[in-house]
Amino acid sequence: MSSQSKWKLVAVLIVASALLGAVGWQQFALRPTPPTTTMIAPVVTTHATEATEKYLSLLRSLKDGKFASYAEKHNLCFQDHKLTELEVKFLSDSERYGKNLLNSYIEEAEHSAAYTDLGIELRKIPEVQSALARTDVTVVESIEDIVHSILLSKNPGVPKNLSLMLSEGIPEKRKHCVPLQALEWFYVDKEPNDDNPLEAHTFEVRSFVETIWRHSSTSDVYNSSRWKDFDEVVDRLNSPSLVRIYAWDNIGYAWQSPGVPEARRFLQSPLETFKRRLGNCGDQARFIAYCLHRAHYNANYCRVDWDSRAHAVCVYYDKNGLLYFLDNTYTISGSKHMALQGPFESIKEICERYPVFYSQGEGVWKRCYLVPPTQDSFDLAQINRYLYMTNPQA
Repeated sequence: MSSQSKWKLVAVLIVASALLGAVGWQQFALRPTPPTTTMIAPVVTTHATEATEKYLSLLRSLKDGKFASYAEKHNLCFQDHKLTELEVKFLSDSERYGKNLLNSYIEEAEHSAAYTDLGIELRKIPEVQSALARTDVTVVESIEDIVHSILLSKNPGVPKNLSLMLSEGIPEKRKHCVPLQALEWFYVDKEPNDDNPLEAHTFEVRSFVETIWRHSSTSDVYNSSRWKDFDEVVDRLNSPSLVRIYAWDNIGYAWQSPGVPEARRFLQSPLETFKRRLGNCGDQARFIAYCLHRAHYNANYCRVDWDSRAHAVCVYYDKNGLLYFLDNTYTISGSKHMALQGPFESIKEICERYPVFYSQGEGVWKRCYLVPPTQDSFDLAQINRYLYMTNPQA
């Protein structure tokens, strides 16, 4: 090989080595690590938190510490987690702005397409009428609870259960909706965040009212001022189920001596039965019939005679025209489920089918009397004027 050829070979080898080195460097050289982005969630003060801080700050600024503590405990003016200008004014001067704020809560319901009837019925409640005339903070608070617990609830059972409440009694005739009044009494003691009875799938109007009348602080087991006035109580007993609750809890059987019923030639007036909280079967039947009559039901005192025995109940037609009887003397046996029975086809059917308990094997019924309810006592010597039917088989 000539010297010129050797130098050409050396040159080729040098070029080849350079190319291999470049390729190797690209293959094995360290590559930079891609940048890692760390997301840091910003701390955001929500509108709800800001509103809560504003609310608590306002309460702390109030001079009346007792009122401020009451407001904080009951979330007064803040059930919807907002403060209106009127609510701020009320918290600073409750006496001056109480009536306006109460009216504004009721208007919220009245202006709601789904709950207009709620607002209308709230205005009829005696406690609300009084508080619209003279500020009562507890009523303002309880009505706020009612309105916002209903309007803000997404529970599908609320409209249905509220409708059951509002339909108790004869709506177009009664003075006010008593279950709704019971809900106001309920929220005097409770808060919607703790308990909203209308959201319970087991809600039942009679059981709810019964519980409130027995256990709420407003009722005080029937010992509060709400139960002292006869006419006020009668207006409250404006449906058969409501009369049944009250009579069962408050009116006992009048015994002359153990096992011997009081025997008189007259029946007590409804007022006397109310005051005594005692009555024989006739007294109790007249009291119940009077309450239902005042509530615009067709109700009467009904007496059934046997050979040597008689018994009286209240018979009435419900708002659908169906015939029932209500007999509170089942308190003697404790058979509460028996106190209200029906429907019956006729008064005659009641005489024939009831009361087996009282006939005690004395034979078939003889006579039936229907006496319209009145406020006065009733002389039993006049009973024959009200003979309704006799039994041709007796």
